[in-house]
Amino acid sequence: MSQLTPRPRFQELLPDSSQEVIARLQDCFVRPDSLAIGEVVAHHIYLKIPPQDRHYWSPQLDLELEEQEGGGTLLRGLVGPSASVWTKFIFLYSAGGFFSMIGLIVTLSQWTLGKSLSGLWVLGISVLVLLGTYLMAQTGRKIAHDQTWQLRHFLDECLNLHTTTNNSR
Repeated sequence: MSQLTPRPRFQELLPDSSQEVIARLQDCFVRPDSLAIGEVVAHHIYLKIPPQDRHYWSPQLDLELEEQEGGGTLLRGLVGPSASVWTKFIFLYSAGGFFSMIGLIVTLSQWTLGKSLSGLWVLGISVLVLLGTYLMAQTGRKIAHDQTWQLRHFLDECLNLHTTTNNSR
């Protein structure tokens, strides 16, 4: 998985129907030693770390099942932070980008008018916010690394995938 990929993706072609895949995963959810908990909504499955092991940076694995015409099911996975963490980071990136543009416009306007470049403060602070947000995201990703592989291992064990190749997009 690339270091710059904020939410890594993968896909697997399974020989089973989507209903069989859902049934196998639901059987794994109820095991007392289960490494993950899950929720099934139609053809979407959400795998999460159990509440007693969950922390702010804990990832979740969103799965989508798509029936194939020739038989089998295409399983698409998306690993990422919880929705609340993801929303906070999108907000910080958007705010940083917005204020960077404002700072750049004000600075260029002041420069063309021959005035003092006080807009550089806004530009500098917003760039620091963007850099800080990026560094926080990378730190969170490193903290969540083991739990990310825990979710993938849970999926591989439940569906007997035992994948050794990287099918990331």
